[in-house]
Amino acid sequence: MNRIILIGNISKELTHNTQHRVTNTSLAVNKRYTDKSGNKIDKVCFIDIAFFGEMSENTLKHLSIGDKIAIDGSIEYDTWADKDGRKNSKHSINVKEVDFLVVKKWENKEEARDEQNQEQDSSLENEISKEVDISKEDISAATQTIQKDLERQLNTISQEKSQEVKKDENIHTQTK
Repeated sequence: MNRIILIGNISKELTHNTQHRVTNTSLAVNKRYTDKSGNKIDKVCFIDIAFFGEMSENTLKHLSIGDKIAIDGSIEYDTWADKDGRKNSKHSINVKEVDFLVVKKWENKEEARDEQNQEQDSSLENEISKEVDISKEDISAATQTIQKDLERQLNTISQEKSQEVKKDENIHTQTK
C-alpha cells in the first residue's frame, strides 16, 4: 500500500504546467517533540507535492504560500540526470485528495466546502469506476461516507491542535 496523509502549510509558490494539467509546490509539515531535557522542539520537513487535473487548476486558483491544507496521496520516487550527467533523485507526493483548512478566498465556508466536495466526489468516482465495475450510485454513497469520516477526523485534529495551542499559551502566560 502506498498512501500518505499530511497536514501542513504551502511553503513555496505554486507552479502550473498547462500541457500536463499539473501544479507543483512544497508542503511544510511540522513535527513537535520533547527532547530528553524536557524542551519542546519544532522540526519542519519540506515535501514536494503535485496536484493533477481539475484539482490542479482549483489549487492554483485558491491556494497561496502559507495556506494550511490536508492531503491524501501516494509517494513517488523520481530519478533524472542533470545537464552534466549527474544522477539526481527525490521523493514527492502525488495528491489524490486535498482539504483546504484555511478558508479565505471564498465568500463563506459553505461555498468552499461545496467546491471541494464536488471536486473530490468527481475525482473519487472516476478513480473508483476505472478500477471496479460498480454503479455510480454505490460509488457516490461510498464517497459521501468517506468524506464525512474525513471531515470528522479533521475536526478532531483541529480541536486537538486548538487545545494544544491554548495549553501552550497558558504555559507561556504562567511563565511570565
